[in-house]
Amino acid sequence: MLMICLLNSHAHSFDTWWLAVNPIGASTDGYAVSGSFNVGNGNTHSAGVRVLFTKGLGSLIPSIMTREPTPLSFEAGLLYNWCTPIGERRSLRIGGGLSYVYGTRLGDSLCTYNFYRKTTYYERYAYQTIGVPLTVDLVRRLNNHFGIGVSAFGNINPARPYGGLSLFILLGNLPMKKTGN
Repeated sequence: MLMICLLNSHAHSFDTWWLAVNPIGASTDGYAVSGSFNVGNGNTHSAGVRVLFTKGLGSLIPSIMTREPTPLSFEAGLLYNWCTPIGERRSLRIGGGLSYVYGTRLGDSLCTYNFYRKTTYYERYAYQTIGVPLTVDLVRRLNNHFGIGVSAFGNINPARPYGGLSLFILLGNLPMKKTGN
């Protein structure tokens, strides 16, 4: 409800929008891929929708990790960001909000087979919960429609809190530093 009030208070002045794609990321659960869509009022505030998928590193690099199953999680949330320019083409965004999180946790080992290669089966526990996503982004605008950045992200929730870092690409009508009149 608070987010709806904040969005309504700035709705008349949204003049920027962008799509952020995070193809490269690492989290406490393994690797992370995410995307978000944001609207904002220049350099000060923005609101957006974020979707995040994390999967354990065992499935990403099976040759150097064990071939055991790895946990995964999915998050869909609404975030409100406070933005401040740092110089002419850089900005810092700090955000938080609410999200729905679901995924799978691994429990105890049930059995192991060693015929051809080691295979271990685990108990699996599905979970779903409400979480608090947090993000701190450092953005470098290359022109009015393209930018790059680095993000520290996390989600505080009772089932499986996590955090991580990612690189991202911004496409859209990006905020510009206000100068002069």
